[in-house]
Amino acid sequence: MRKFSFEKIVRSKIPDIIREKGGIVESRSLTDTEVFVFLGQKAIEEIIEVQEATVEHRSEEFADLLEVSKALVSASEVPQTEISHIRRSEPSYSFGFAELGQQALESVKELASALPDDRALEMAHFLGVVDAWIDVSGVSRTQIEQIRDDKRREFGGFSPAIYIETVSVPNDDTWADDYVKRGYQEIHG
Repeated sequence: MRKFSFEKIVRSKIPDIIREKGGIVESRSLTDTEVFVFLGQKAIEEIIEVQEATVEHRSEEFADLLEVSKALVSASEVPQTEISHIRRSEPSYSFGFAELGQQALESVKELASALPDDRALEMAHFLGVVDAWIDVSGVSRTQIEQIRDDKRREFGGFSPAIYIETVSVPNDDTWADDYVKRGYQEIHG
């Protein structure tokens, strides 16, 4: 078996998928504060993946970002009605694809560091930027939402919040090479 330091929040069905393929998962539950922090980190990861994706793969990456955004709204403990009210008064964003990607990155960092009383405003801003980004991306929102729903059925969502600390996979498992390519630290010994 090859063991890797994973250290991230994952969709709810991922541990079972790894186990079904002969892997071992060391995971733990998260506090409410940790859920919000780790979802913020996951959103940053997804934003970077959208930025780096080819046009053909943007829909899939946006689907992941929307799923994380939905989980962030839930974890923020801010009522959806409050976020919607703030969003109605938000300005429209008229930047290009690259600029909106940078805005999304900066916005989620602001959200992650926001005090609970400021989360509604920061969440509304983040969601507005993501929506504008999708609008200029050249991909269909309907297609993105279909992919998000398909992935949720296959891999689950982010509730309950599961944090994987380490993953061990059989030596000949193709995921081992993928983990190395993605920069996960292999644990020896």
